[in-house]
Amino acid sequence: MIKSGTKIKLYPWKTYRDDPTKSVPIAIVEDKHGRRVMCQALDINLYAASTTKKSSRRTGFLYLNIYTNADLTIGEYVTVDQIVSIQSIFIGRTRIFIATITIKEQDRSIPEILDDGVIVEDCLVTF
Repeated sequence: MIKSGTKIKLYPWKTYRDDPTKSVPIAIVEDKHGRRVMCQALDINLYAASTTKKSSRRTGFLYLNIYTNADLTIGEYVTVDQIVSIQSIFIGRTRIFIATITIKEQDRSIPEILDDGVIVEDCLVTF
């Protein structure tokens, strides 16, 4: 779940499997509030399954609007400073979530690789 202080990895804004030339890694827009960088992040929510009462992991992608003057790149990790807004909209039958945030610009990093080759990603250890 995204919240202030969460470290998140940036993913491309739009990816087209059928026509990769149309893909947009990061979109940058200037509006009346400042420079906005648009990309996606993996959102991980833990929820209790109604039948077993065990915690389960549910993941999905979250569209991000990041107000920053920093030059961000795909695969970079940023730390959420403030959540300005969260929207839930439907496109056809698909529900998407858009979060508008600010980041701690001095707290950016690339993925951490441990000694045994394990990559620490999205606050979880993946093998």
